[in-house]
Amino acid sequence: MNNFYTLYRGDRFITVADTIQELAEFMHISVSSARWLSYPTAHKRFKNQDANLIYKYEV
Repeated sequence: MNNFYTLYRGDRFITVADTIQELAEFMHISVSSARWLSYPTAHKRFKNQDANLIYKYEV
């Protein structure tokens, strides 16, 4: 199964990456912070805000 990660700021698509590490480097944050941005908790906390969020897709 292939996975990829996307970065959105609000409703606007920013970039796509094969790993969470690539997104962390792109955003200049730690891997653990990037991973947290992909969790449902972060998505709920920043609901209806113009915040960076990461989504994991499984293909």
